[in-house]
Amino acid sequence: MRLNMRLLLLSLLLAISPTFFPHTGFTQEVGTEETKAAVATSDPVIPLPPEEKFLLVKDKVKSDLPFKKGEYLNYELKFTKFLITGTIGEITFNVEDEPVEIASVEELNSFRKIGNWKFRIDAKSKGFLTVFFGTKVNDVFMSLVDPDEFNVIKTEKILEEGKSRSKIITEFSKEDKKVKNVITDLAKPKNPPAVKERKSLAWVTDVISSWYAMRAQDLSQNKRLFFPVSENGDVYEVEVEQLGKEDIETELGKFSTLKLDMKIFDGRLVRKSGKLYLWVTDDHRKIPVKGQIKMSAGTVNIALTEMKNTKDRSEMRQPVVTANSQLVTADKE
Repeated sequence: MRLNMRLLLLSLLLAISPTFFPHTGFTQEVGTEETKAAVATSDPVIPLPPEEKFLLVKDKVKSDLPFKKGEYLNYELKFTKFLITGTIGEITFNVEDEPVEIASVEELNSFRKIGNWKFRIDAKSKGFLTVFFGTKVNDVFMSLVDPDEFNVIKTEKILEEGKSRSKIITEFSKEDKKVKNVITDLAKPKNPPAVKERKSLAWVTDVISSWYAMRAQDLSQNKRLFFPVSENGDVYEVEVEQLGKEDIETELGKFSTLKLDMKIFDGRLVRKSGKLYLWVTDDHRKIPVKGQIKMSAGTVNIALTEMKNTKDRSEMRQPVVTANSQLVTADKE
């Protein structure tokens, strides 16, 4: 029971971004013996998808973006199975002003000069999951993204899940089409890090930036879109299908939304069977206000509970007018 509950909490990132779990499983083993220190130079287990398939989303994400520095979104997760229900965690998304503090002084100065996007996600357990099952999750994900191409440059993850503590740094080379993934077991600092180098694409997103790239798309016109998402050194093809419009009630008000089917289960990114749906505002910012994960272990419902500093229509180069003026949009905070 403990394992299933923990997996449900970790699935919160799946509800807000196109991918979180690697194809081979839900957790990442780190910091073991000599084989973990070896550098993997062979072709990736997951074949690289064709770059031509992502030209549509790549071109769109370079246009006027639907978010700005300082944007803050907070979500609460609730687990349900039969008569059991309760809060299990929360997750926050931030578009920050400061460069990521994960590099040398020289690199930080370089980041500051070129003005990279910095995205940060914090995921924490709370409620009955922590009280009754002793499962604590406190994960931080940070991503640096090139402001011109919206290509991911560097990803850092600090994962604290129960007794496991690890740090994962992933660096991308657009010119060489390579990615280097370094995993350090913070609970066993004497163990050598696990290093993996793989082939990549010239343009690729990560688990964090892929969510923002999705929001930049014209989801009302394009029924199916595909995104290249790099996770732990491998590149996955993530499909998003638009299922139609729905008006939904939340504690922040009533929203006109687009319902999205995030096709990640059944062997695509996650081997287990399941369904993941998102409801995003049907306006220029495509803010997820609701999510739902259905698995055999239970259902996780995700709700937007707070949002700050979202981008006004007046700040967009081509403002979009919501069709139903009686409905609340993401402009209302």
